[in-house]
Amino acid sequence: MEQLFFTPKEIAEIVDGYWENYDDNLKINEFHHTYHYLKEGNAFVVISDNWHNPKAYRNNENKITRAIKKGVSALIVKNDLEINTKIPILRVENTYQALKKLAEFASLKTEAKKVLITGSYGKTGFKSHLYHVIKNQASTYTRLNSANYTASNYCNLASLKKQNKAFLMEIPVANKSKIQRRSKLIKPNIAVLTSIGHEHIERFKTIEKIIENKLSIATSLDENSKFLVNADDKHYSKIQKELSKYKNLTIKTYGTKPSNNAYILYKKFKNFGWDVIAKIENKVVAYRVPFLEEYAPTNSLGVLLCTYHLGFDIHEAANSFYNIENLKSSGVFYKASYKNKSFFLYDQSNRGGIEGYISFFKTLKLISNEEINRKILLTSEFVDYKDGEMQLIDSKYFQTLIKASGLDVLYSVEKFSEHINVLEDKSIWKNHSIDFENIKDEVLDEIKENDLLCVKGIFESNLPAFIEYIKNLEGFKLETIKSTPRMRSKNESLRQLRTLEVNDIKDFKKYINLEKKRAWIYYFPFIYFWSLSSSREILIEKEKDFLNLFLLDKFNRTYPPKLSLYLPTLPLLKEKLNSAFERIFKYKGYKKASIIWLDKEDVSILKEMEKKITFEYKTFDYLYDPSIYENLSGKKFRNLRQDLNSIAKNEKIEFLPYSLEYKKSCLEIFDKWINIQRSKYGRLSDEKYTRNAILYYNLFDNEDLEGYVVLNNKKVVAFGFSGKMSDDIANMFIGKNDFSLPRVQSYLKFKFLQINKDYLLVNDGPGLSKGLDHSKRIFCPVKKHKLYKANLDKR
Repeated sequence: MEQLFFTPKEIAEIVDGYWENYDDNLKINEFHHTYHYLKEGNAFVVISDNWHNPKAYRNNENKITRAIKKGVSALIVKNDLEINTKIPILRVENTYQALKKLAEFASLKTEAKKVLITGSYGKTGFKSHLYHVIKNQASTYTRLNSANYTASNYCNLASLKKQNKAFLMEIPVANKSKIQRRSKLIKPNIAVLTSIGHEHIERFKTIEKIIENKLSIATSLDENSKFLVNADDKHYSKIQKELSKYKNLTIKTYGTKPSNNAYILYKKFKNFGWDVIAKIENKVVAYRVPFLEEYAPTNSLGVLLCTYHLGFDIHEAANSFYNIENLKSSGVFYKASYKNKSFFLYDQSNRGGIEGYISFFKTLKLISNEEINRKILLTSEFVDYKDGEMQLIDSKYFQTLIKASGLDVLYSVEKFSEHINVLEDKSIWKNHSIDFENIKDEVLDEIKENDLLCVKGIFESNLPAFIEYIKNLEGFKLETIKSTPRMRSKNESLRQLRTLEVNDIKDFKKYINLEKKRAWIYYFPFIYFWSLSSSREILIEKEKDFLNLFLLDKFNRTYPPKLSLYLPTLPLLKEKLNSAFERIFKYKGYKKASIIWLDKEDVSILKEMEKKITFEYKTFDYLYDPSIYENLSGKKFRNLRQDLNSIAKNEKIEFLPYSLEYKKSCLEIFDKWINIQRSKYGRLSDEKYTRNAILYYNLFDNEDLEGYVVLNNKKVVAFGFSGKMSDDIANMFIGKNDFSLPRVQSYLKFKFLQINKDYLLVNDGPGLSKGLDHSKRIFCPVKKHKLYKANLDKR
């Protein structure tokens, strides 16, 4: 049994109390002040009249007898309360203050990583999902209910165990000072903001005030803590502005854009759930989200990002996602049968609000007529009129949403008629009643085979009673729709892989030297800068004796991203190559694989290793001997001499090392170059990596990436980069100019060949056209090196 941070005797000392009926064998597993949540072995913290907020905390001394019958192991009561019982009783002056002291003690003692969750909605769901995906990896303490008042928070903290490695807690809306006090008590390692919405707008008046209030949990975060934020939130710019007020705050975001720390590479709504492939920091995971809500994929990113920063296995967590069960407040999807009819039931009767209804209609749109027959909705009003939110309902927007959702039939109850203008097509509105009791049978009779009945209500609505009514009907059957781990093979194939990093260059160059690679495609800065794209990732598998690079590309299409070997395994050994192919087979679900780039030497080796592999010629690169440019005499260098002499006559030419002060000028040159060349050749393959090289040049040492600019009369007219590929080979990486100075490209290349004169060879890629290729051939390359793609089909 896991142990609390204090023995029963120590509890008495901490709270300055004393025991009656003390038993040396007393064991307490949790503290609770709410009778509803009490279980056997709990300590019941009894609420008395001296608690600070009697409206929120009602005296429950009358529940003591029933609590004892539930099997509580101890009672914590105020000093003068008369009780006739034999179980241990801890008497204190004030049970609320005693509970607070125990919470403070445990919070100070625990080494568990603490996650504090806030938001307008989605808090309990986030907490529940996070608990589910990490509970099998480490001892985790949380309470899966939505009780989040201060006393509930104290009970949670006091119930922490010595063995716990993670602690998850949500906090509700409260005044700013109260939120700050709770945050300081908990001292979270990770804070999470799930969402911002109009909940409690009547209290805070503006969205900005709601944001200010909720983000005040950042008060207790230090430089080692992290704040997780949903960047897809409608109010994200306002959230950013408020977060900027907190210094030394490490913010991690999740959402749909590649700029986030966690974002979606692929999602597909299928079988009332989502297939998802996502990047979480430097890992890629594939998993099944078993919920149909349109926001479910994005919310799952936050859970997995939090898992990552808690230090747990991200792929194991992703594997656990498929069998999470949604909370009632989030919505539960059922297969139902009644009176010889089978249909679907979507129970969202517990939660409404403007944002909730917007999401609901977006979700309804996802469900196609191939999956169901008609869409029927039984709804309350969209917001609680008492909260003053009626005026915030955008009727025109809801008309668009409802029309797009494909809703066929609408029944309404309670105060829906007060915003009837949300319906553009009122012919779908079948009936309305203040009380669902008056139309419940009509709704059930309306349902036909394979229809979808949605029940959606605000928190204050009585529609949960309608759900209970139909569940208790004779002959009514409900079955929760379960998901299968359909993405697990893909997820397992992505284990041990991570995204390529700058510091991988050392190990990569080690194998390039070992394998004596000469091709331009093996230049590490090129691979790295090319990988910095919103449409692909280079994933690395690195062990003690080998290294593999995989390409995952074609994101956010109707099909999953493709996985290939980017280069042959390093070193190229049959055992390692077969293992890499098996990883790709597992990801795809069938035995077909590709190697995107390989050189002529690779082709010869692969032909011996695998008989079923085929090759297609792609392009070539040039190899130059830099030692031959000391003397440019002779017919073969005539054109080069002419180009260089033309530049030499210009006394205003300067050749200077690149630095970030030239970044803006180089970007302007490149934009001009792109516009001119794109009009001739269409899409240019070097656009992304050239721009990245300009922007992130300083990531690499000068030996690996060396840049220079050409100035004409103090103005930058050309720039270029080269660098060491291996001990014997340098790479002519990039060279661009603004077309204002004829023959400057030849001058730039000549200077780079001089800089790299101590290498055995310098390689360079082919030109985009015959004209551009000519500018490379005038340097008289010693070899044209062919490059290929390999395909393996073992189906």
